[in-house]
Amino acid sequence: GPAVALDRARVASGRGQAIVANSGCSNTATGEQGERDARRMTALVAARDEVFALPEPVPEVVVA
Repeated sequence: GPAVALDRARVASGRGQAIVANSGCSNTATGEQGERDARRMTALVAARDEVFALPEPVPEVVVA
């Protein structure tokens, strides 16, 4: 699915820094919407939203 493809590209660098655990539903086989959802979830964490209490921005975020 889209989240897996996004993860593969990001972990290829060997620098994964954060994981978004999506327990609500699977993004597998959801096409373009699943890709948008995966990118949005990781962008929110990468932007260091105060909700996540990260010490600094993290560019290499993956979806679990």
